[in-house]
Amino acid sequence: MNVSLENRNGEEYIRFDVEDTGIGIPADKQTEIFESFTQADGSHTRKYGGTGLGLAITKKLAELLGGSLTLTSEEGSGSVFSMVIPANVDINSESVLDGTNVTDQIESEGKKMEKVQYSGRVLVAEDVKGNQMLIKTILGKMGLDVTIAPDGKEALDLACQEEFDLVLMDIQMPKMNGYEATQAIRNKGMTIPVVALTANVMKGDREKCLSIGCDDYLGKPIDQKELRRILDAYVPLKSASA
Repeated sequence: MNVSLENRNGEEYIRFDVEDTGIGIPADKQTEIFESFTQADGSHTRKYGGTGLGLAITKKLAELLGGSLTLTSEEGSGSVFSMVIPANVDINSESVLDGTNVTDQIESEGKKMEKVQYSGRVLVAEDVKGNQMLIKTILGKMGLDVTIAPDGKEALDLACQEEFDLVLMDIQMPKMNGYEATQAIRNKGMTIPVVALTANVMKGDREKCLSIGCDDYLGKPIDQKELRRILDAYVPLKSASA
């Protein structure tokens, strides 16, 4: 990553350039990847991970700060993402979330979630390490024992070998996607609750997940009320004596 100062019409800006040597992004996809839940590779069994939110969030934050996020890429020759923001922005004075302090909001919501404690084991099938850490932390603070599977094949193997109270099954994963893993679990006669965990929130996605054997559906980014609803339905509460 390269960081530099840039003068635009007498105002100082900070420029961040992040360059990779990957496969590049086709010209017809370069605008779409800045949209929420969209990736250049939209297949369910994809080679590269991600929820399709990172660029959309980064672009929005850059714009809220008075800057921009742009892309220069050529298919087969890598990509350069450039973020430019004003150097004199006071981040603490920006009303990004209607004046709400983001850190305080996260801590407040986290404390609400921790008040309710569950017991049991949850298998989380998720290939993105950042998402793995997030969901494991959230569920762990709520009293649950969490096991992570980085792909659908390992999730299937673990479900066959160990006992779980709930499976949170990401849909887009390498080796075996969530649809395939869920169908394989059902074909083996297992009745363990499986909840689709996916950024696919378009009309018909929920129905598709339910049709292949999922018991429920949880969209990304995770809504805490929806997560509570799922846990209330499928995971036992921790007894007062415990």
